[in-house]
Amino acid sequence: MEELAKKYGPIMYLRLGYLNHIVISNAEMAVQVLKTHDADFASRPLSIMGKYGGFEYSDVVFAPYGDNWRLLRKICEEVAHMVENIAKHNQEGKPMKMRRIFHELTNNNICRMLFGKYYCFLGKEFDDLVDCVIELGEIASKFNISDLIPILKPFDVQGIEKQLKHDMIGGGTDSSAITMEWALTELICHPKIMKRAQEELDTIVGKTRPLLMSNLPNLPYLHAIIKKNFRLHPPLPLGVPHLNAKDVQILNYKIPANTTVIVNIWAIGHDSKVWKKPLEFDPDRFSNSDTKVGGSCYNVLPFGSGRRQCPGLDLAQHMVQYGLATILHAFDWFPQPGIKLEDMNMMETLGALCPKAEPLVAIAKPRLSSQIYKQCA
Repeated sequence: MEELAKKYGPIMYLRLGYLNHIVISNAEMAVQVLKTHDADFASRPLSIMGKYGGFEYSDVVFAPYGDNWRLLRKICEEVAHMVENIAKHNQEGKPMKMRRIFHELTNNNICRMLFGKYYCFLGKEFDDLVDCVIELGEIASKFNISDLIPILKPFDVQGIEKQLKHDMIGGGTDSSAITMEWALTELICHPKIMKRAQEELDTIVGKTRPLLMSNLPNLPYLHAIIKKNFRLHPPLPLGVPHLNAKDVQILNYKIPANTTVIVNIWAIGHDSKVWKKPLEFDPDRFSNSDTKVGGSCYNVLPFGSGRRQCPGLDLAQHMVQYGLATILHAFDWFPQPGIKLEDMNMMETLGALCPKAEPLVAIAKPRLSSQIYKQCA
C-alpha cells in the first residue's frame, strides 16, 4: 500500500468488489478526512467484523455515527501483579514469552473494569481468554470477500462469519499488548537507549520504592521512546475504516457517498518526506518535541483522530506508559540465550493488526529488591 502511494499519490481510489475505497497516505490528506471533514467521514462501513466482533455494530468502535482515580489504581495493581509474576518466573532462570505476559496485563485491566475480576497468571481460564483475543485479531486481519461483494454474504464462502459467531470477544486489549511487545523488543535491540531510560527512572524514582503514576509526567525520555514506538509500530496500521454518508469535496477530489476511506497510519509514520531515516529507532527526535499521539499531530496517528478516535486512548496510554516504565525500572532485559541482538526477528505480521511475526522471548534480571513491587500487588 505504501509503494502504491509513492506511485499514485497520497489519495488513491480503489474499486474492491462492488465498493468504492479511498486510501489516505500522508498527513495533509489525513487532516482533510479526520479534521476538516471529520463529521462527514464519522461513520463506519458495514462489515462482518462489525456485525460479530462489534456486537451488531453496537460498540463504540463499529457503531455508525449519529443517534480517574479508581481506573489508575487498577492499572497500578495489575502492573504490580505483572512485575511479581515476572520475578517469580525469573527465579527459574527461563526465557519468558512476553506476548502472553503483556496480554495478561491488558486483559486483566479490561476484565476488572467490565467484570470486576482478574484472571490468574497463565491459568487455563486466562489462557482461553487470551486465545480468544488473539484469534479475533487474526480473523480481523483476513480479507473478507463477502464485505466487498454483498451478494456472497449468505454463503460465508471463507467461513469467517462462522468463526466470529464462535468467538465474540473484542476490546482494546490486543493493541496495547502489541505496543508493549514492540517497545520492549526495540529496547532490547538498543541497550544504550534502555540504559538511558533506566537512568532517568533511577533519577526520578530511585531504587528503593516503586514507580508511581505521579512520576510519569517527569519521564520525558520514556515518553519519547513510546512516541517513537507508536510511529514505527502502529498496532492498527490501516486504522479502522471510515465512511461518508454523502458526497464530500476534498481539495480537488470529489468523494462519492458511501465510500470506504482508509487512513494508512503506517505509511504516514514512515513518510521519508517528513521523517529522516524513517526506519531508525531514535527517541531523541521526540525528546524536545511537542508531538502528541492523541490525534492532534497528523504525522503520528496510532489512535486515529476526530470524532471516531480510539475511545480507549487514555486507558491505553496509561497502561503502556506505566507498564513499560515499571518493567524497565524493575528489570534489565536481554534476548533469549543464543540470540544475538543483530539476529532478533523484527518482521511484522501483515493484517489489520501488526504484531511481531515472531513473539518476543526475553530474559529478565532484577535490578531492585523483590519486595519493592510486592507491596503494591
